[in-house]
Amino acid sequence: MPNILFVCTGNTCRSVMAEALLRHYWEQEGDGRELEISSAGLAAIPGDQASEHVHTLLSEEGVDVSAHEAALLDDALVEKAELILVMTAGHKEALLARFPQARAKTYLLKEYAGINASNLDIADPFGCSLVKYRHTLEEIRESIAKLMNRLKGGGVDEGRSGQ
Repeated sequence: MPNILFVCTGNTCRSVMAEALLRHYWEQEGDGRELEISSAGLAAIPGDQASEHVHTLLSEEGVDVSAHEAALLDDALVEKAELILVMTAGHKEALLARFPQARAKTYLLKEYAGINASNLDIADPFGCSLVKYRHTLEEIRESIAKLMNRLKGGGVDEGRSGQ
């Protein structure tokens, strides 16, 4: 079963949204294969809940994240993942500094999804307004839709290039 890991800073906003949306959409529209989808944070406080705005926005999507508990990125999660998708270039740099063995499987979410933009970072909405969270969710939703197409087209390894 392919294992996809989303990573951000605290595992209470962006990576939670990406994990929840991919899981939700894959259950509805996937190709029948099982995916293991998880998330973690580079500086997460284990056990923290998803932010209130994340709960609000995902509940509008029919997605419940009330059971989410933040996880701190560690060796076991990195080793288990076949694909690691981060939210910013800074996340990628920090992750690879700590886990250089993950280079060939670590990408920016927008990069891996094939989004052509001058800025491939997904900004952190933590502490911002619901409007900012909604904008972040829309960026993530676009990336997840393209990721879904890529996964249906051949799986986690389809078309990957080395870093």
